[in-house]
Amino acid sequence: MMKHLKLKQEALIILVVDMCDLPGSVYSELPKIIGYQKPMIVVGNKVDLLPPDAQRGFLRHFRQILYTTLKEAGFADNFNILHTSLISAKTGYGVEDLITNIFLRFSTRDTLRNDMYLVGCTNAGKSTLFNALLQSDLCKVRAVDLIERATTTPWPGTTISLLKFPVMNPSPHKLEIRRRRLLTNQAWQKKEELIRYKLYKQSGDVKYAMLQSSIGNSFKNREEELQPPAFRSILTDSEETDKPKQA
Repeated sequence: MMKHLKLKQEALIILVVDMCDLPGSVYSELPKIIGYQKPMIVVGNKVDLLPPDAQRGFLRHFRQILYTTLKEAGFADNFNILHTSLISAKTGYGVEDLITNIFLRFSTRDTLRNDMYLVGCTNAGKSTLFNALLQSDLCKVRAVDLIERATTTPWPGTTISLLKFPVMNPSPHKLEIRRRRLLTNQAWQKKEELIRYKLYKQSGDVKYAMLQSSIGNSFKNREEELQPPAFRSILTDSEETDKPKQA
């Protein structure tokens, strides 16, 4: 099914890797299937399930382990790895950073190349990430409600066909709107992290220590404001205006 990627040299490969199954979720024969030297962004998923180290910088340590695994599998030589991200498609952690790197590293002259393929081994979290990206700035706003969400189950092989994703072309104006939203969210995110830290110290419940973040869409509300009102609502408003006022 993926052999046609050999003919698409400029296609971006978004490789989803299960951080709880290294090196099992890194298929070393992938270059022979899709071709060599393709641009690639590696996504280390399910990072929220990994136990943090006692020292600071444990995410940096996990990222180094991921890169070492990719190097041992030959991916560093066979692909053009643009970026590696640590995310949790389930809790939303790191997804916004992943989208930002896709915009910055795979766009040319204010347009985003549409040939992007989300690949990975079974149960790596591809369907969950696909559904998360549907609610993000990477997806066209008008197509959010038209695209069917992928099936997410613990059973392997539920999504066996290609799913289309409507990619938004980021203009400088849209990127600026997104940047402002992310700056606002960062301030709220720091407050939420502080509250969760205090709750964790008080209760000892590990759910407050889980890596999590929100995924937003910078243009959904703006698109709804620009939509013309329904004809029925116009008639209803006019009928209410024409009604005589009672003294």
